Amino acid sequence: MKKLILSLSVLAVSSVFAQKNARILNSQDLVSTAPKTSTATQPVGKIMTTLWSDDFSNASTWTIDNSGQSGATFGWNINSTSQGWWSTTGISSNGTSGGNNAELVNGNPTLSPATQALGVIYTLTTAQPIDVASLGGTNQVSLQFKQFGARFNDLQEIQISTDGTNFITVGDNLDKEVLSAAGGAAYPNPDTKIINLATFLSTNPTSVWVRFRWTTNFPGSATNPNVWIAYGWYIDDVKIVTNPDYDLTVTSNTWGTEGLNYYQIPTTQVAPISFSSKVYNGGLNSLSGAFLKADVLTGSTNVFSGTSSTASIASLDSATLDVSTSFTPPANVANYTLKRKVLLGYLPNGQILTGSLTNGSDGYTSASNVAILGGTGAGATVNITASSNGVVATGSLTDAGSGYTTTTSVPTTGGTGSGLTLDITATPIGTVNSLTVDLYNFGTVVSETNVATIGGTGTGLIVDVVADANGDVDTIIIVNPGSGYQSTEYLTVTATSGPIDIIVNATIGDILTATLAAAGIGYTVGDIVTVNGGTATYTVNAVSGGVITSVTLGNTGTGYSPGDVLTISGGSATYTVGTVTNNTEITDEVPANNTIADLNFSVTNHIYARDNNVFAGTTSNGTDGFEVGNLFDVWSNQTLNGLTVRLAGGTNGTTVGTEIFVKLYDANLEFIEESAPFIVASNNLNSLLTIPFYSPVNLEANNTYLAVVGSYSGTLRVSNAGSSEPQTSFFLDLLDNTWYYTTSTPVVRMNFDPSVGLEDETSEINGISLYPNPSNSETNVDFYLQTKSDVNINITDLSGKTVSSLGLTNVSTGSNSAKIDCSSLNSGVYYVTLSTANSTITKKFVKN
Repeated sequence: MKKLILSLSVLAVSSVFAQKNARILNSQDLVSTAPKTSTATQPVGKIMTTLWSDDFSNASTWTIDNSGQSGATFGWNINSTSQGWWSTTGISSNGTSGGNNAELVNGNPTLSPATQALGVIYTLTTAQPIDVASLGGTNQVSLQFKQFGARFNDLQEIQISTDGTNFITVGDNLDKEVLSAAGGAAYPNPDTKIINLATFLSTNPTSVWVRFRWTTNFPGSATNPNVWIAYGWYIDDVKIVTNPDYDLTVTSNTWGTEGLNYYQIPTTQVAPISFSSKVYNGGLNSLSGAFLKADVLTGSTNVFSGTSSTASIASLDSATLDVSTSFTPPANVANYTLKRKVLLGYLPNGQILTGSLTNGSDGYTSASNVAILGGTGAGATVNITASSNGVVATGSLTDAGSGYTTTTSVPTTGGTGSGLTLDITATPIGTVNSLTVDLYNFGTVVSETNVATIGGTGTGLIVDVVADANGDVDTIIIVNPGSGYQSTEYLTVTATSGPIDIIVNATIGDILTATLAAAGIGYTVGDIVTVNGGTATYTVNAVSGGVITSVTLGNTGTGYSPGDVLTISGGSATYTVGTVTNNTEITDEVPANNTIADLNFSVTNHIYARDNNVFAGTTSNGTDGFEVGNLFDVWSNQTLNGLTVRLAGGTNGTTVGTEIFVKLYDANLEFIEESAPFIVASNNLNSLLTIPFYSPVNLEANNTYLAVVGSYSGTLRVSNAGSSEPQTSFFLDLLDNTWYYTTSTPVVRMNFDPSVGLEDETSEINGISLYPNPSNSETNVDFYLQTKSDVNINITDLSGKTVSSLGLTNVSTGSNSAKIDCSSLNSGVYYVTLSTANSTITKKFVKN
């Protein structure tokens, strides 16, 4: 069926739709004191890692631009007190860090004169950019903060920038209902808001600025002080957090028949009801089996269950989930409850949940998403932490060098690694290694053993002297090398046959042994390193290391069985599977954003209602007349005698004495029928009021109709109950004769009760008819009297002014007729009212 009225003014988008009201709210609609609010609780889910946070304890971390305004009651301020006119306590410390917070105010509209500033844009921006990448994050992050306040005609936006100059809006509070004297509510105190930034950021963002921006939501009416009223907006505990693995957000829900949802359905108009939800995957992981489940219950009995087809939704992608089957209620009076739930699907069977390292092996380096192979499944990876590779296991001294002393932890240099140290033992420095005889200073000698030497810088040198037959020194053999000697110095051998001068050649600390002190890392077999302090070298014979010390799952894979022993790629280390999935439902880690509230609807005898019967707020049009109502699809031919409406009462309600009417249009806004004018009495307020049409209307199956209530004065207030999809509920401004659509659902119902309007048949005067109608000269008035009576006939225009009258006396019982001369009337619509002492009937008349 046709649902869109194509001639609607485009102003509906910026006026009625954006505000969910027909007109800009006026100062008399203000709630002058902050109402009691609930505390928002975030259901327990995954604790997302906080990469950056600010609790306003240091005001210098934010830059404020108050659009040239000064004073505590204009723009943003950062402190611990509430400085606005509306809330004395501000944001609750329950659930926040307490202390300082940011507050937005704009004057005081309750003063006379009001003090709000006009034409302003107030911004609160991080003073320095946030380097998300250096904090360990990627573009898969969300902005999270706590807030409190309420919305009137203002626009509360959240923005980010990656260059500090150009800001884009990533969120706002237009999803919050307007708070006015007619209804609505403040935000929960505090309210947690989470905005996924993944689609707005590059893969590894290095500079991100965060901004909170306030201005009017009606820039086209910027000269109107009412559009600059602010209750207040409080911000605390701003964070950038990592996105969860699994998070499916429900962005909208629809249910009903051919796009229209009915909370009351006559037995004659039952039709298939379908269910649908739009979702957004804000998690890191793609989903392969997300679906919508819908159940309809009457009492505790489930009378319908349906699911959508499973959908594959990539990370950061959206999908529409349509329940595959519809529910057609039986044509019997009954009450129903609709329950809906979005499920993320099931983890594939055989995904690894737990496991353990069974062999650390060696040769590994720490790495992420290392494949593990074997077993009964595929696709699993692990993140490993390994000890360092290239640890020296054994080595050998390849050059003793010189100049060393025995010591520990001697550093080495060279090779491919670092950190290798040795414990060394060395010959004492100054040990005599060889001797030379001074051939010019010795006498005749004889061979002797263990002859001491004297002189020089050292001690303990003892030698054997070997002489030939002529008494010449043949050799001098070192028996004890002594220590402390220096090369080339002269010593004297104290032989009995005479002194012998010798020249010593002393060693300088050769390394005797070298053992590992610290094995170092990064070495390879064959590395030759130099021992610090000399020229000695040490050759690496064997290395070890790269032993896996810990393992965590990267990807869980599919198809595995408990006990599978898997080999970790890159070596011979093994991982043993502990537990695996088995029909495991995926848990949403942020459950608050995909909960769908239950709703109730019913099949009735006669009432056809689009509103949900929970009255909140009103529709009005300031001081101007208007009409407002809803579209209805008709599925079976049926006679409609009138409409049932609800008029709000109270301080800001409908004024007693207001003249109202109901009308019926087709889907192209062509007029069909209306009621006689109805004067509102006090007992008509805050209750359901049924008003009959002039004449019953035969509605045709498979057609759409617009049912409205209206008034030519500005004192009508029509109750709202629930919300409507765009272009399914409508508002006619009688000042400029322009149609708009509204997303608040007015309480305007079709009433198929056949007794509606029959009260005329039991009154003293009934059976009235006008013909011809329309007419340009005269018209006949036929009527029936139950008893003989005087009859007055009055003709009134749309304003209620009497333009002609006729008095008839002693009119007989039964059928009667009179003529009305209308030749002098201007063309237009008039009302003809017949009245007796006890009864009144009104009919519409059109003068051509």
